Amino acid sequence: MSPAQWVQIVWQLIFVAWPIIFVIALHIDGIPERQRKALAQFAPTAVHKIEQQSKKLSGPSKKQLAMASVAKSFKAVRLPPLPEEVVSEAIEAAVLLLPTVPEKPSE
Repeated sequence: MSPAQWVQIVWQLIFVAWPIIFVIALHIDGIPERQRKALAQFAPTAVHKIEQQSKKLSGPSKKQLAMASVAKSFKAVRLPPLPEEVVSEAIEAAVLLLPTVPEKPSE
């Protein structure tokens, strides 16, 4: 197996393991189940929405919009908000799960 193949395998493991580790960490931290389930639903939804609507914004700007969207969703269903660090990690995990589009080769 070539070094490039090993690197690819390691990156795939990281991308697969990160969301799993995040979910386990949420469970261990004792976040109530309703909030945990809501976050698991709201974070990916917010990321997809922002990615579609704000393609020209930078990564940090998109993350702030996604975090605001998650906070708004929590408020809408009358759940107490989660700490920003938890929402931030959920947003980052959801971004890693976005499908990647190969870049067009320059001509």
